[in-house]
Amino acid sequence: MLRRQLAGRANKVPSLATLDHQIMEARRLLDFPLLASRQAAPLRADPDFERDFERLSAAIFPDGSPDVRAACARPGSEAGRPTNGPSIEPVRLMKISNGLLLTTSIQFSRDGRHLAIGMVRRVRMWDYPEGTLAWEVKTGGLKLGDNEVAFDPDGRMVASASDDLYARVWAVQTGDLLWSRRFEESPSRVAFSSDGRQIAVAHGASTVPIYPVPGEGVVDELSHGQPVHDVAFSADGTWIATTSTRSCVLWDARSHSRQTSIFADEHVSRAFFLPNSSALVVTDAEAVIIWALDEERERHRLTTGKRPKAVACSGDSSLVASAYEDGSVCIWDVESGARLRTLKHLAESVCLAFDPLKPVLAEVTFGRSVALRDLSQVRR
Repeated sequence: MLRRQLAGRANKVPSLATLDHQIMEARRLLDFPLLASRQAAPLRADPDFERDFERLSAAIFPDGSPDVRAACARPGSEAGRPTNGPSIEPVRLMKISNGLLLTTSIQFSRDGRHLAIGMVRRVRMWDYPEGTLAWEVKTGGLKLGDNEVAFDPDGRMVASASDDLYARVWAVQTGDLLWSRRFEESPSRVAFSSDGRQIAVAHGASTVPIYPVPGEGVVDELSHGQPVHDVAFSADGTWIATTSTRSCVLWDARSHSRQTSIFADEHVSRAFFLPNSSALVVTDAEAVIIWALDEERERHRLTTGKRPKAVACSGDSSLVASAYEDGSVCIWDVESGARLRTLKHLAESVCLAFDPLKPVLAEVTFGRSVALRDLSQVRR
C-alpha cells in the first residue's frame, strides 16, 4: 500500500492529511527515533510532529523537501550522490520557505550579491551569500501565480513575469515597484537588455514588445510569427533570442532585424545565451542544444533520452547543468559537449542557477531550501 501511495510524481503536493499518513508510515518503516509510540496528528496542531518531520527531512533529504519518497530513503543510499566520481554534497543550504510554497524561478544578480526567487504569488529577494531575506512582495494570480524573475546587468532592478497577467520591475535594494504592464495573456518570461535600459516581455503573443525602463510607451516589437514564450538578450548587446513551439529566432539587438531561425525537432522550452555570448543554449523535448553564434551551426546536442526540465550555465561559460524529472542533474562541459557528472536526487530539481562568480550550483526541488553544490572538482 505504501508503495502505491509513494508512486506519485514529485511535483504533486499532497494534502496535509495525506502527508501526515505517508510520513508516519515511512517513519514506522524506518524505525525513526521518537516515533514508535507517537500517534498520527495533524501537522498544524502538533509542533512536536513538525519538529520531528524537520529532523527526518534534514537528516535524510538534504534540501529539506517535503516529498514523501525522500522519507523512505535509508541513510547511506545513493540519493544526492553522483553516479561517477567523488561525492558532491551540498556545501550549504538556504531555507527559503516555511510552507509548501512552490518555487518557480531563481536567479543570481551578476555581481553575486543577491538571489531572487520567484514563488507562488510572491517574489523574494535574498542577500547572498549571507542568506538573509531582504524583502518579499506578493503578486496576484489566476492559477498558481507563478513568477519568473530576471535581474538587470547592474543588479539594481529585478523583473518578474507573473500568472496574474502582469510584468513588473522592482528595486533590488528596497523592493519598491518601479514599472508594471498588464497583458491579455500571462507573461512567461522577461529579459533586460545588456545596458539595462530596456525590457522585453514574452506573453504568448506572436510579437515581443520592448519597453523602456523606467518609462512609458513601446520602443519596438519583434514579430516572431508564432506565440512566443521565452526571450533573452546576449550580454555583449549583440543578440536577442525569441522562442516559439518549434523554433528559436535570433535578432540583431541594435536594429531589431531578424537574422536567422533555429528549428528544433520537438517543443522548444527555453533559450538563453552563455555569459560570454559565444553560444546560445536551446532546450527542446529531447535535448539541450548549444548553438555556436559565430559559426551559425549546432555545436553540441546534449542528450540523455529524457526531457530537460531546467537548465543553467556557469558564470565562466564552461559548464551547463540540466535537470530531469527522474531526479537526475547532469553537468556538461560546454567546449567538448562531454557529460562530466550525473547527480542523482530523490526529487526533480525544478530550478537551477549558478553563482556567477564561483562554480557553485544552486538547486531547488519542491522543498523549502536551496542546495548549493561546489562543482570546482567536477572534472576530476
